[in-house]
Amino acid sequence: MIEFEVYTQEVFERNAIKIYFVLRQYGKTLLGNIGKSGRIEFSEINPEEVAYEDNPTIIMELDYFKLFGKAIIKALEKNDIKPEEESFIKGRLVATEKHLEDLRQLLKLGGKS
Repeated sequence: MIEFEVYTQEVFERNAIKIYFVLRQYGKTLLGNIGKSGRIEFSEINPEEVAYEDNPTIIMELDYFKLFGKAIIKALEKNDIKPEEESFIKGRLVATEKHLEDLRQLLKLGGKS
């Protein structure tokens, strides 16, 4: 199984945040760094040192981080990528609506007899 995780660590004295992109696959933990080409390149690290790694993927000012987060959410929504919880809740709402409609139909039929 492949998992992608994002960790953050505030740097209070710089009013910034360190962002770590971590990929876990085939029993290995890989940390992403921006390469010379501008692409994220992953290299293997000790899994217990992710939070303490002194080589974050990105360091960003806190104000920009908040704007960046909002922009990422918008981009995900535009590409129809939603949190699993949201999809689950929407699925349950649709099922409940159908169930209520079925009950309405049954009550209408029962009331006419």
